[in-house]
Amino acid sequence: MRDRGFRVTSAVKVTPAALTAPYSSAIDLTIEARRKAKIVYVFWPAEEKVGVKTVREIVAACKNNGSTHAVIVFIDQITPFAKREIDSYDDITIEQFRRSELQCNITKHALNPQMRVMSKKEGVEIVRKYGGDASHLPKMLSTDAVARYYGLRRGAIMEIVRTSEEGHSSLAHRIVAA
Repeated sequence: MRDRGFRVTSAVKVTPAALTAPYSSAIDLTIEARRKAKIVYVFWPAEEKVGVKTVREIVAACKNNGSTHAVIVFIDQITPFAKREIDSYDDITIEQFRRSELQCNITKHALNPQMRVMSKKEGVEIVRKYGGDASHLPKMLSTDAVARYYGLRRGAIMEIVRTSEEGHSSLAHRIVAA
């Protein structure tokens, strides 16, 4: 969450012996992160398969605490019914990551080029520099691992700095597409 510009404000270990509403024994760890007025909750369910009940508890916890954004980090899978439940919410954004996807930071890998998310103002300048139309920029899918890692939505622009073996660097930009 720090890479997204959020400050982690609390991490709560929830055990079956210490149940408190709105959490249940199915939630192993909850992290609260803030950026200005935006609050994001990261939930680490303890169960192998996340079901509809857990998704509803997560949504209720977010709504009770005034958040419209949640991240679920699951062990094995989210059931098809739970995915359908996640898709049914228009008022809350729920991102999904398998724990194995987050075991290493893909943005810090030696073979990955340096990347950073550009601000809206910088993005407008880049689009203007390259012809005034964002459709002229190369695309990056929102399902790309790096786009998911940063939580990027359609229209966000990434700056990529590639360094050659000789030490020369080149600059590229990608716009996140659907």
